[in-house]
Amino acid sequence: MSRTTRANAHRRLSLLATSSLVATSMLGGFGVVAVTTLTPSVALAVPACSPAEGQTGPGSGPLVTGTVPCVGATPGIDFKESNFFGGLTVDLDGVTVSTFGVTIESTDNGFITLNDNIVPSSITSTTGSGVGISGGGGAVDVEFNHGLLGATTVTSTAGDGVHLTNTGTGSITFNTTGDVTGANYGVSTAAGSGPTKITSTATITGAVHGIEASSTGGDITINAHDLSSTVGAAILADTSGGGAVSATTTGNVSGGTGGIYARCTGVTVITSVGSLKSTSGVGIYAESFGAGVVTVNSGDAITGASGDGIHAFSTGVGTGGAAGANDGVKVTTTADIGTSVTAVGGDGIDAAITNASNHDNIDISVGGNVFATGVGVYASNAGAGNIGIVTAKGFSVNSSTGDGVD
Repeated sequence: MSRTTRANAHRRLSLLATSSLVATSMLGGFGVVAVTTLTPSVALAVPACSPAEGQTGPGSGPLVTGTVPCVGATPGIDFKESNFFGGLTVDLDGVTVSTFGVTIESTDNGFITLNDNIVPSSITSTTGSGVGISGGGGAVDVEFNHGLLGATTVTSTAGDGVHLTNTGTGSITFNTTGDVTGANYGVSTAAGSGPTKITSTATITGAVHGIEASSTGGDITINAHDLSSTVGAAILADTSGGGAVSATTTGNVSGGTGGIYARCTGVTVITSVGSLKSTSGVGIYAESFGAGVVTVNSGDAITGASGDGIHAFSTGVGTGGAAGANDGVKVTTTADIGTSVTAVGGDGIDAAITNASNHDNIDISVGGNVFATGVGVYASNAGAGNIGIVTAKGFSVNSSTGDGVD
């Protein structure tokens, strides 16, 4: 945004927030007023934003619209979005948030955008989510990828690092080049039938799940680098409607009860380029319970899993094609599953089509060693499709208690 545009937006918002004439005329129509709730135990700072932000968490901020610039230090930033100018954009430029994080609540279906700028910001919450935005059907967009002098970081010691929700067809987008850490989830999103896209080139850490994304029908796309969860999964993505799930990781992935977990009625695609470690549970779990196809590509080692290394299931009707015409479950590995010292606790690869009405194929290509306690590579097709298993030359499939290939 140019300085002239920013200044105009500044003046426009200040007028909405301070002019008694405008505020009075708005009361009968749009009701854009500024209300600040003070908490006696919190020493309020000089406002970092213009108009002034609520500084004590959700509900403390004014109803605003247009573009709000923020510079400096503050205990918290809270606004309520109004659709008077289409929605709300909050621009952070070198902002330090120390206690209550950044919260924005929608009052209608306007868009909500939160950006960083050239100077990175530091956002901390000791009471809830580091960034918490609830949309009302307009687009929810958080872009922490503009910093030329560093990366914006988000930390919560009491809630999620980033928590974004939306309703109806509204989309959710989160892009970050900085680290995100949450006491519960690193990043948590919940959408309706609108799409969700999460992109991170840094490290996302959550005690419960690294990334947790859900929808009631919208597609979910996750592109992440390093991920860590001590209790739950590094990624948990689940859509209960007709949406698809795509999860791609390029760094080190470490989960508690699972590495990557994706489940939907549509197409499920998991691509893991970096290493994947699961303290317990399954390394990669992919399932389509509708008319979708399941594809798993593992490009680095999967270790530590107490369950299967890769669990790829189609429990729905699949593509609906003729018998043997299409692949319904496709698993490709180019690295080891388990090690000769510590095998995965279940099957190395467990691939199945469980619906007799599903006539798709199962295609497995093994390009690394497999060390499993159960079956090395197991495939089962309840439909009329085919099963194909190919092991690349020079690699072995090993089981300590079962068959190598079944």
